[in-house]
Amino acid sequence: GKNSLVRSNVGIHSEASFQRRRYFRSDCESNTRIEAVAKRQIAIFDGAEFLSIASVLKEEGRFDDLISSDGSIDVDEIPSRRAGYVSFVTGTLEGDTNERILAIEKTASNGKQEYDANSDLFVKMDDETLIYKDSITTIPKSISDSDAISTASAAIPVRCAYGQHRKCRSVVLGGGDYACFIAKALVCLNDDKDRNDGMDSQVSLVTTRPMSLRDTPFNPLRNTGVNAMSPSVGQEEKGFSEVLGHFDVVIDTLGDEGNLDKINSLEQGVERVFGKVGVASKLKNENNCQRYISTLTESQKVVLKEGIIFARDPVLQYQKETEKSAPTVIPDNGEYEFMNIPSPKNFNQALQKLLDEKIIFPTDSNENGSHKNKKVFVRGCSFPDYAEIEIWPSDASEGSTVRYGFPGAQELALEARVDDMMTDNAAPEKKAPKRVQRNPYVTTLDTLSDVRQYIVDEKKDAIIFFNAPYCKTCKSITPLYQRMARVSKDVKGDSDFLFAKASTAGKPGKQLTFTFKIDSVPTFILFRNGKQFGKPFGAVKLPSKKLAAALENLKSGEEWDESIMDIQDSKKNNVQPTKIE
Repeated sequence: GKNSLVRSNVGIHSEASFQRRRYFRSDCESNTRIEAVAKRQIAIFDGAEFLSIASVLKEEGRFDDLISSDGSIDVDEIPSRRAGYVSFVTGTLEGDTNERILAIEKTASNGKQEYDANSDLFVKMDDETLIYKDSITTIPKSISDSDAISTASAAIPVRCAYGQHRKCRSVVLGGGDYACFIAKALVCLNDDKDRNDGMDSQVSLVTTRPMSLRDTPFNPLRNTGVNAMSPSVGQEEKGFSEVLGHFDVVIDTLGDEGNLDKINSLEQGVERVFGKVGVASKLKNENNCQRYISTLTESQKVVLKEGIIFARDPVLQYQKETEKSAPTVIPDNGEYEFMNIPSPKNFNQALQKLLDEKIIFPTDSNENGSHKNKKVFVRGCSFPDYAEIEIWPSDASEGSTVRYGFPGAQELALEARVDDMMTDNAAPEKKAPKRVQRNPYVTTLDTLSDVRQYIVDEKKDAIIFFNAPYCKTCKSITPLYQRMARVSKDVKGDSDFLFAKASTAGKPGKQLTFTFKIDSVPTFILFRNGKQFGKPFGAVKLPSKKLAAALENLKSGEEWDESIMDIQDSKKNNVQPTKIE
C-alpha cells in the first residue's frame, strides 16, 4: 500500500532489509546489482530555495516526464509547508565493494504525485523502490557517503541555475560557505580551460565580505577562477549588474528579490524565475539574464525578521520540528505537506564532475550542525549572512528596500510594494483613517495606499478613471463620468460598485502610472473583488462602447474578454489620448 511505500523510502526498514539486493546503474542497458545499501538520507528544501527548484523543474518539463498517463495530477500546486524533499541513497556494487554509487530515489509524496513506475526514467531496486537513471553517480574513494550526499543536496540548486548548458556566465550573490561552493561548482561545470586561456571569468561572486575581496591566503576563492567583486564598483559606484553587462543566471544566497515566497502556484514561480515579471524581468531586459534563483531558506527568513540576537532559538525550533515532520507517513487528513522533488534531468552529469574535481560541500558545513548521522536534514542559516546583508548598499523608495546593484532598483522597490498590496497573503499594515470624500459618487484616490484601502482591502468591484490636470479630454469627460456614477447609485441602485478617479500628476501619480503601466490619459482600469480585472484601456468620449462592454464583462462574472480591446469608439474631431508628462 501507499503507506508502506512512503515509509520504506525514508529509511524505516530494518537493518536486514537494507541488505537486500537492489538493481540500478546509470547506463541501464542491463541492470547492475547492488550488493548493499549503505546510507539513506532525506534532504528538505524550503522557502524560496524550494520554490526556485520546483519552478525550474516545472519549466524544464521534468514533472511532465514523470506524471502517470491518467493526467489527474496537479503539479502546479504548492504543498502546505511550502517545502519539498529529496531522498538520497548510497550503496556498493555486487562483486566490487570498492565502487560506491549515489542516486536519488523516486518516492511518493502523500499520494499527490503517483509517477509511472514503468517509465524508462527509473531503475527498479526492488518491488517497492525506484531510482532515477540520470541521478546515478560514482562516489570517488576519497569522499565519504555523508559528504557525497551533502554535496548532492547542495548541487541541486546549482544544476537548476546552470541548466543543461555547456557554458554559463553566472553571478552569485553572497560570500558565505554556500555561496562560495556554488561559485566554485559553476566554475567547475564550465570548461576548465576557461580559467587559463586569458578569457574573462565566467563566474562572478558579489559580496561585502572583505576576506573574499582581498588577495590573501585566507581568501576562500583564491585561485579558483571566481571573480569576486563588491556590489558597487569604482568611484562612480556603479552597480554589479551594470559593470558585468550580460550574464545568464543570478544565484542569490542572501535574499529573495523575486518575492518567490508570495507565489500561490508554480506557474507564478516560473514567471518570477525566468524573467517574465519582477526582478527577473529587469535582469532579462537589461542583462540578458535567463534565470533568477534564490536559495533563501525559511531559517534565513527567520534571522532576517528577528535579527541575529533573537533568531537562534526560533531557528533551531523550526529546524527540529521540520526534520521531525519529514514525510514518513500520509497524514490522516491527506494534506499535501511536502513535495517529492524529482531528480533534475541529467543530474549525474553535473554531480559526477563536482565529485571528481573534489568540489565538496561537507556535511559539517550545514549551518545548524553536522547532519552526518541524521536520517533527515534541512539546511540552516548562516548568521554571518545576516551581517553581510545588513551592510549591503541599498536603494530605498517609498519604504521598500532593494539591494544595490540590481537594474531598475527604484522600479523594483515599487513593484515589491505593489506586490505586497495586491497579494492575499500580504502582511497587515497600520491603516491611516480614511479621509473625508467630498464627492458622494466618485472617490478620489491619491496614492497606492488609497487604492489598497478603498479597493483591495475592501475586495471591491470598482473602476478607476486616470486623468491629468493638463489633459483637456479628461476635463471634458469628467462631468460625464460623474453622471455615470450617480446613475449607477441613484437610478440603478448599485451602491456597492465603486467609481473612483486618480491623477497621474506628481510623485504619487507617477507611482500609480508605473504600477498600472499607464502611458496616456484618459485611461480606465477595472477591479473585481479587489483585484485588477483585464487590461487598462482608453476612452476619449463618454458614453463609450468599449467602457460599457468592459463593465458588462466585469459584472457578468465571466473571465476577461480580450476582444473588448478591439472595440473602437468614434473619435469626435479626431480627439487623441494625451501622453503622460
